[in-house]
Amino acid sequence: MTDELTPDALPEEPIAVPEPEAAAEDPIAVPQTPDPTPETPAVQAPPIAVAEEEEEAADEPDLAADVATHLLDVDVRMWAELGRSKLALGSAVSLGTGAIVDLDREPDEALDVFVNGRLFAKGRLLLVDGEWAVRLEQIVASPASVEHASNAGSAG
Repeated sequence: MTDELTPDALPEEPIAVPEPEAAAEDPIAVPQTPDPTPETPAVQAPPIAVAEEEEEAADEPDLAADVATHLLDVDVRMWAELGRSKLALGSAVSLGTGAIVDLDREPDEALDVFVNGRLFAKGRLLLVDGEWAVRLEQIVASPASVEHASNAGSAG
């Protein structure tokens, strides 16, 4: 039991501590990187591949423009409807030259313009150089109905 160490029983010899000079020599070599400058950026972005795709796309023809060009030659039926009236067959057959038929619209109302049986636009009736014409004032057709009208016109 007398083997216990007490502060009085500690040896008086100093403990050896390594010198700071030995620690100055670093066993692991760490490369030093230069500070980035505006001439040499720290991180360079990879080249963007989109530019190459755009160049390739510029060489290929635009399919939408090609289709639109072909549609310009498609014949369609177009007419304007001034108004409507409901008549018995006997009354329609008995109409003669100069007969007046009442329509369901006022003279200043817009008329309907149809393309291949589909409502395409609203317009006004005009007399131009002695001939009747229609001025389109509002296109009411959707792109899908225009495409359908053009397809129906090219079939027959």
